[in-house]
Amino acid sequence: MKKLLLCSLLLSIFAINSLNAQWVQQTSGTTALLKSVSAISDQICWVSGAGVVLRTTNAGANWINATGNLAAGFGGSNIYGLDGQTAITAGTVSGNAFVYRTSNGGVNWTQVFTQTGGFINSVQLTGGLNGYMMGDPVGTRWSLWNTNSTGLAWDSTGLNLDGTGEAGWNNGMFITGTRVWFTTNTATGKIYYSTNSGLTFTAQQTGSTAATYGTVWFNGPSIGMASSNGSLFYTTNAGTAWSALANLPGLATANVGGITGKNQTWWVTRNTASTNIYLTRDNGATWISQTCPSGAYSHVNLGRLSTGGSANVWAVGDAGKIIYLSGIVGVEPINSQIPSKYLLEQNYPNPFNPETNINFSLPKSSSVKLNVYNSTGKLITELVNEFKTAGNYSVKFDGADLSSGVYFYTIESEGFRQTKSMMLIK
Repeated sequence: MKKLLLCSLLLSIFAINSLNAQWVQQTSGTTALLKSVSAISDQICWVSGAGVVLRTTNAGANWINATGNLAAGFGGSNIYGLDGQTAITAGTVSGNAFVYRTSNGGVNWTQVFTQTGGFINSVQLTGGLNGYMMGDPVGTRWSLWNTNSTGLAWDSTGLNLDGTGEAGWNNGMFITGTRVWFTTNTATGKIYYSTNSGLTFTAQQTGSTAATYGTVWFNGPSIGMASSNGSLFYTTNAGTAWSALANLPGLATANVGGITGKNQTWWVTRNTASTNIYLTRDNGATWISQTCPSGAYSHVNLGRLSTGGSANVWAVGDAGKIIYLSGIVGVEPINSQIPSKYLLEQNYPNPFNPETNINFSLPKSSSVKLNVYNSTGKLITELVNEFKTAGNYSVKFDGADLSSGVYFYTIESEGFRQTKSMMLIK
């Protein structure tokens, strides 16, 4: 049986938080090894691992055991949540692959797939009724399957890709639009790539002299990063060419993930005991070490349905660990002009329901904070707390979880401080 990753990390990320963001451990209610996490929004998240499935609908304040009637000894290798009630999880029982689906929050699971001697690495729904699944070769053929019924039935007709002597990695597949990538254990760092939703594949080479055995992530159709056993690789042309990035300290087999649509921001974790998760905002030229509770973390992904430009980040790992980073928000440059003075603009729209945009300007590179308070002065959220280069920026604020009323937002940077009010009307 192939060796599983020690843990998994999913970053439900739509943008960036503080340089010194702190990860907080949540109560999972289990000591099982957790291997995969699928964040749907800033509130809804699914986790699977050794004999257990968990879910939350309140940002991890409570984790519900959703193992239900899964087969005894089920070792979950991957999970994909569709919403708060529906999820698909893949794993093994007695050396055979099984895939289960629930539509009632994990109270009951229905077996939708099995494969003798198989191992399913990744399953993902890609929009509408469609989805795709990748598993280790059985015999000489990669286990590739698609669905047009949201995972109720799976078909491998015509999906013939030779995989003699190869294997994949759990959580090692990435899909965007019709493009599919997945990593392998080959000594040349082979990544398989499809432009037609997995019907046919070509092989890309990262140039690694060690097995890729990690994951691949694309922040857009062309900008991607891949991890392997001790190395990181970067591409700007959808993988036609890969270049090596400087290794992180004690990287080991790692996992990489980024922020879709934000081409420079990536997180990297590793599957050896560590108290750090690594963040880059310049495509790997430099890395920031974020402190986290000690654990082995190694899988990243994003909360797909967060609509307010903010989301939460979860990581899972050994001994039932679930750690959490809250209030991740997006800060977008508006243009390339350098302003002449500090400025905090009136939010728009105003009044708003539930989202609004806040623009600010920095005449020089500096640390900046942008906070939102309620009418009593209580801090609601920290929208920005980081070093920004000089420029004009926009950040989105989501008041979906707040009641109607007047709120205040304050910017602080290099001695400049300004406050404005805004009105939420539901």
